[in-house]
Amino acid sequence: MLAAVIVVVSGGLVYVYSQQVSLLHAKETEKVELDKKALAVAQDQKELKSTINKLHDDDYIAKLARSEYFLSEKGEIIFNIPEENDKKKESSN
Repeated sequence: MLAAVIVVVSGGLVYVYSQQVSLLHAKETEKVELDKKALAVAQDQKELKSTINKLHDDDYIAKLARSEYFLSEKGEIIFNIPEENDKKKESSN
């Protein structure tokens, strides 16, 4: 009778231990994935802070307005030159 109780208790302990090991493995895998995401978010945050700092610079804003929105200063003339990708698209058509 005592041997049966010991076997049942031992079996229960082994079962609980195996469940805990599998749970620990799942949590470690989740931690690795979350660490990767945290690193990516930190990199994005660094890039966004850099962009914010650039947007406080008037020279950068002027350069951005000229390149993206074809704005010019008084007396400037803007010439639109097609890029390499545009030339390739035209030649393939």
